Formats: sequence, C-alpha cells, structure tokens
Amino acid sequence: MEPLNLRPSYSSASFAGKFQKRILSALWLAILLLTGCNKDDSSNIIYIEYGTSFGNCVGYCRKICDITIDGVDYTKSGATVETRKCFQPIVYTDFEVLIGMVDLKAFTHLDDRIGCPDCADGGAEWIRIGTPSSVKEVIYEYGKEPDAVKPYIGILRDYLKSIENCK
Repeated sequence: MEPLNLRPSYSSASFAGKFQKRILSALWLAILLLTGCNKDDSSNIIYIEYGTSFGNCVGYCRKICDITIDGVDYTKSGATVETRKCFQPIVYTDFEVLIGMVDLKAFTHLDDRIGCPDCADGGAEWIRIGTPSSVKEVIYEYGKEPDAVKPYIGILRDYLKSIENCK
C-alpha cells in the first residue's frame, strides 16, 4: 500500500501562471489607486467655508459663508447683535466652477496660520475646505490672502458681501 499524499500536485507551469496573475492583479490595483483616486482632485471638494472676523468691533464682527452644492449658508454674528442666518440656493454649475478654480494640492500645503491674523484688530480671514477624507483650514491676515487662493478669493468675497442683505 502506498502512503497517502496530502499535498496537492502543482506543475511548475500552473504555479507560474497563478503567480503571474497575482502580480498583474496587484499592478492593476496599484495603477487604479494612483490614477483613479487622486486625493488632490478638486472635484472631491464637498464644501468651502469662507469667513472674516474682527476681535474688537461693534455690530456684526464675524461673517461666514458655507458653500456647498446645495447652496450658501450665511451666518453673521457679533457680541452686541443678534445672530442672523440665511440660506441662498446656488446653481450647480456655479459650485462646479468655484471648486474647479481651487488647486487643492497647493491649498493643503499652505500653513494653517499665515501672518498674524486679527493682531491689533487688523482682522482675519479664513478658508476651510472639506473633502471626503479631510478638512483643511487656513487663517490669515485680513486682505493679505496667500497666492494659492487668489484665483477664487474674489468669488468668496462676493458671496460674503451678499450676506449684508441677510435679515
């Protein structure tokens, strides 16, 4: 009687074929991950928040607009006044144009704090950008935006200006 052989028999050709398939699958997955899931792609942006604040002021000292595909949420507040909130729908393409102007890679490489925001009551501005995997906020001195945000800061300021009509 022959001893029982529990090891499956593989020919070297079938083993090489399976090994090649695994290598090709791993390479394919790596290519998809590197090209298909670009984390710096601005189309991944869920929202952009822009705001201004002044530490020592009377009236509405803090103004914020939170821009999403659904619209713009406005909030203005201050120590001596009632907080006001408004919502304004926006056209889908307006949001797409805005996020298309954002260089997400350049934005994420900015320091979180630039200069001396609101020192000597000079005011501060900030931009916060949210994606499915992260949130990045940059705060800087009022009127002294970093170069990376210059392509779209005018649009953000225009949205914030329209908050003045919020009742």
